[in-house]
Amino acid sequence: MKKTSRTTITRETERFLVLNHVSGAAGTWCAECAAAVKMISIVEAALLAEVSQRAVFHALENSAFHFTESERGTLLVCLDSLMNYYNLQRLCR
Repeated sequence: MKKTSRTTITRETERFLVLNHVSGAAGTWCAECAAAVKMISIVEAALLAEVSQRAVFHALENSAFHFTESERGTLLVCLDSLMNYYNLQRLCR
């Protein structure tokens, strides 16, 4: 009879992301939230959610979370709705 052994490897990771530069001011108006919220760029949204920028655009096209366009034409994502959509923990406010 052949003996087999099984080894289980568990890897635990921790991630800490700091956004030094938030694209939108803390009081940018989100029409969907009807409140002044933090708005972030597509790049920052993708980094925070750990998805590709393409995935963020796809979610935006499906109205998954809120967004607005800045005066310069930059697309800004509502941080509150992004965090709710991706079930991200709010580390700071």
